[in-house]
Amino acid sequence: MNNNSEDPRLPNEILVMIIDNLANDLSSLYNISLVCRDLSVISRACIFRKLRLAPKKRIERFRSLLSDPKSKSISGFVRSLDMSLELAVAEDLQSSVFILEHLPSLTDIAIESAQTPHLEVMKTCLGNKLRELWIYLPYNVFEGLQDLLISLTTLKLLSLSGCNGSNMDHMESALILPGSLETLSLTLPLAGRAFHSIGLGIEVACPPALHTLYVEFDWSERYGPQDRSVLWRGLGLHVKAVVDIRWRPSSLMTELSKAASAMFRCMQGFRAPQLTFSCSQSPFVVPQFARYISNLPRCVREIFIDIDAKPDLGLGKRPLLDSDVAAWSVLDTAMSQRHGDLNGLMRICFRCTVRTRDARYTISSESTMFASGGKPDRTILDRIPKLLPLSNGLGIIEIDRDTHFFEF
Repeated sequence: MNNNSEDPRLPNEILVMIIDNLANDLSSLYNISLVCRDLSVISRACIFRKLRLAPKKRIERFRSLLSDPKSKSISGFVRSLDMSLELAVAEDLQSSVFILEHLPSLTDIAIESAQTPHLEVMKTCLGNKLRELWIYLPYNVFEGLQDLLISLTTLKLLSLSGCNGSNMDHMESALILPGSLETLSLTLPLAGRAFHSIGLGIEVACPPALHTLYVEFDWSERYGPQDRSVLWRGLGLHVKAVVDIRWRPSSLMTELSKAASAMFRCMQGFRAPQLTFSCSQSPFVVPQFARYISNLPRCVREIFIDIDAKPDLGLGKRPLLDSDVAAWSVLDTAMSQRHGDLNGLMRICFRCTVRTRDARYTISSESTMFASGGKPDRTILDRIPKLLPLSNGLGIIEIDRDTHFFEF
């Protein structure tokens, strides 16, 4: 037997099998790598492919790794970086800029509370590499976003939130999006003026590849008037529009009326025949839909209602989505009446899917409140036809059991 300590203790094929089987369980892979030198070397590409860094120790520790000649080679493995700078001090900001400068293989960035130096580094170092950007911007950095977007020639997905402040009230210029963009996500908190600038940019030069626009609905209009007409105006009819409903009522009837008015303003100018709503399994969403559907633009003839299959952690233990039978009856009446109108509603498709990107939505402190978790429960799909007997009898209800993951 060869006792040479340099020989691997396991064949490479076995090590690769271990890595493949633990690819979705990085904590276990990391723990095994600590006690197996050979696995540690081979598994680096998998362990460091996706990183999540927060202020204080993690950002500083990773900068130390990149500065050390013995470990700086890991920089080439990192493809995806989630970095929160919400509570960052000056030292964290300097280190985070250094990290961005020394990760040449990055294609996917999620960054919270990005500052101007971060935008500059992304522009100069990652302009022709970045494919996904999830960014929460302070209001004083928004004006620098345009130069960054112009440089991102391969960007496919942009998720934008933040940009709240008094100086946004005077923002009138168009924000031109990358021509390569396929998916645009606008999540709260996002100032109404930011929506306006983005809408102007779409009107001036809508990215030809854009196929999905995801908008988180501000039912309370906390972040400014809900008028999104300029946003819809420049969109092609082929673009899939997804309106995500987040709901935290204090007084149910009062808030329902307010939300219905806000939704009416939100959808003014909408021209497409198809609309998707994304919602949780909260029982409060059913009374919303009864009001929303009655007041949607007449061009909407197909509605998709995509329900989160996981429980809403922000609600705690609450009744199920179908607990309010009376609300479902009102919704059923609204749907059937809308179907009977001239050029009326022809199809309402229900799905119940897992939000695979929800961890990315929580890059915004606002959305953290609404994270979902727990075991998926799709049984609501079995009960919907009985809850909507009129609409089901008209043949306009469709249950999609094949789609298990949120299409975004």
